[in-house]
This record gives sequence, C-alpha cells and structure tokens, in this order.
Amino acid sequence: MMTIDTELGDNQWYIHDIPKRSSVATQSPAGFEADLLSHMEALGTPEAFLDSIRGAYDYSTVRAHLITSVPGACWGAKAEKHGLLRLRRIVKEMDLKLPEETKELQLEVCTASVGNLNAKWLHGFFDCALGKGALGTYDGIRDVPKLKLFYPTMQDVKNADEAARDAASNIGCHTRPWYTAPREVKSIFHHYESKDRGKLFHQKSILAYNPLDSTRPPYYVYVGSANFSQSAWGALEHDKRGNESTSDKKLIKLANFECGVLVPGHLVEGLLEDGTESWQEGIVPHIQTTLPYNIRKDKAWNDYRWTKGYRE
Repeated sequence: MMTIDTELGDNQWYIHDIPKRSSVATQSPAGFEADLLSHMEALGTPEAFLDSIRGAYDYSTVRAHLITSVPGACWGAKAEKHGLLRLRRIVKEMDLKLPEETKELQLEVCTASVGNLNAKWLHGFFDCALGKGALGTYDGIRDVPKLKLFYPTMQDVKNADEAARDAASNIGCHTRPWYTAPREVKSIFHHYESKDRGKLFHQKSILAYNPLDSTRPPYYVYVGSANFSQSAWGALEHDKRGNESTSDKKLIKLANFECGVLVPGHLVEGLLEDGTESWQEGIVPHIQTTLPYNIRKDKAWNDYRWTKGYRE
C-alpha cells in the first residue's frame, strides 16, 4: 500500500485469515472461494498459480460476500455475478427484512471518485443496494432516493493538511459541469470531514443502517475498490430476452475491474476492538453528521492539474 492510502487519508480494509488445509480438497470450489478464483481468473492470474491455491485453503469461516465487477455487459445467468445486480442478489439472499419506513433506513456512500450521476442511475443503485425484488425503470425521473454521499468540496480540501491536499489528486468528481448538474442530484452530496482532523480519504464504502437506533448493528457494510459510478457498478437496462431473477434487467456500461466485500451487520460487532463504544466509532472514519452542500456556493472537489476543462 502507498502512503497516500495508509497515512495521508482515511481508508478501510477487510482482512480474513484463511488457514491452509492439511490436504488439498477434492471437491470443486464453492461459495467465497469459487467467487474469488473466478475473479482472479478474470484478472488474468496465471493458471499455474490458480492451480496451486485451488482447494488448498479452508474458507469455512468466511461469512462475508464477494462483490466484483469486470468490464463488459452482463445478461442472463451472468448478470447476477457482477456490479449492481450482484449487490442486489447478495442483499436479497441475506433476507435482512429492511424496513419499508424510510425513517428506519439510511443508506450512505463514501467514495473517492464520483461518476456522472443522474436520477435514473441513483434509483437503480438504491433499489439494488436494498435488494428489492422488483426493479423500476425510472425513465425521465428527476427526484432522487434517500441517499447520503460523502465527498469533499473544494473548500474541504483546502482546509485539509498540506500533505493530504497533495494526495487529493487521486480523487475526483465527474458530475460536471457542476453548476448545470441537476439540483436534485447535487442535494445528496455531503461534506467530508475526517475524524482524524486535517486528513482526507481514499476509501469506498456503503453503509445501510437504522439512524433511529445507534445501539443496533448496521444492516450491512460494503468496503472495496468500487467508486460511485457506472464504470464501477454498471447501469441497469431492460433485458428484452427476459430474466425473472433480475427483474428483466441486464447490466451495461461496466468498464472496471472491481473487488470488495459485503459484511452482514451481525458480524460487525465481532470485528471491533475491545472497548469500542459503537460500530460507528469502530469502522467509520468520517463524521456522519456533516452538512449537505450549499448548492449555491459549494462545488465538488476536482484537481485542476489533471481534470481537463474543470475550470468551466
């Protein structure tokens, strides 16, 4: 890891010890192991290395779920293996019984890079993040779902430590031109303020939790490489061939290789250090009560040194 990821800004990792078996398993890999090997193969990992680890390790204690993306379009059975539809499938299978009343449900995203957001994509992301059975179309919609996005303004970056500011060249917002972007989309943006004063971040996370009960564990936590964009998560499109398991949707516009884990909320407390007051204190590195942007004054951060035309 680079200093930019470990010292100059907030970040998150999921680490799990996987013991080596006394003898190689003869049955075909399943679950987390199968998903991991499949993604490593997609990345072009040499077959000799994959053969050397296949069946050699005991994944029986892994309770997290792998969420990956690979470039391309996905439909049919493949559609639920990546991106938004993979996220939806995992959340749906966990049967979290997410509340219908939105007061008891908050979805928060923290991301180091923001795509060119629009209301239709935000609703698709929201539906998948909640594991909804029926996925809407949302053509022509203007309103946005109840979602908080933590990303720094230009002033937030200027207020950070000098070293952190220099490291901010690796985060960016592609929702631009900013001043002509839909007001509804900009309304989900919230200031980023690290609990480690003066620092910024390079993390990508999704939190789903009950904001009315701070003692209750989250519904789930995602940490990984996927930023908040169509390139990372894909976009939903109607599948003319039909696919009941995906609510007749296919996945398009995936452009990145991504990898992360979704951790069920009931496991989070077991990951905390002894004496940690709450899960928010233990795993959330930023302040969750920061204000939304002042849409008339605030502007999402981009580095002039590499973002062509951002001076608008």
